[in-house]
Amino acid sequence: MNLWILAGEALHRTFLANWYQLPGWLAFLAALAAALRWGGWAERWIGGWLLADYVVHSLVGAVGRAVLDGEAPPVWWALAADLVFAPAYLWPVVRSTKVWPLFFLAFYTLMAASRAVRLAVPEVGAWAGVTAVVIWTVLAQLAFTVGVVGCVLARRRAGAAASSSDA
Repeated sequence: MNLWILAGEALHRTFLANWYQLPGWLAFLAALAAALRWGGWAERWIGGWLLADYVVHSLVGAVGRAVLDGEAPPVWWALAADLVFAPAYLWPVVRSTKVWPLFFLAFYTLMAASRAVRLAVPEVGAWAGVTAVVIWTVLAQLAFTVGVVGCVLARRRAGAAASSSDA
């Protein structure tokens, strides 16, 4: 299967098939762009890894559907991707003086734990597992967005204070 076809299918399933999620994704992509442009090191670090995380999860889904003839890929594929990216998200929690990376990592960990519970407990249905993952993902993205907005506002305040002290 052609990689471009897989990437196109991943984009289609992300944006076009779930059009009702488009405003939330656009807001998240705007926060990601702001983090990479105006953010501090913690915002840029997590933003860069989030972008890679998003691409990997999209490709895991597309490759899984291609390999499994349209079936959704197993949950453990997504859980493995989560576990690969978790150490990268731990670094700002350890090194930064900001609080938002801790909340981000907590929500991300709960998202991965929800996938693990769905794998380990057969009584947890697909709907409950996916709902939990969506809730924790949105809260992790919200923590990231709050951190980015706080960083951008702090830079603007510092710039305004510097320009007013020059006068």
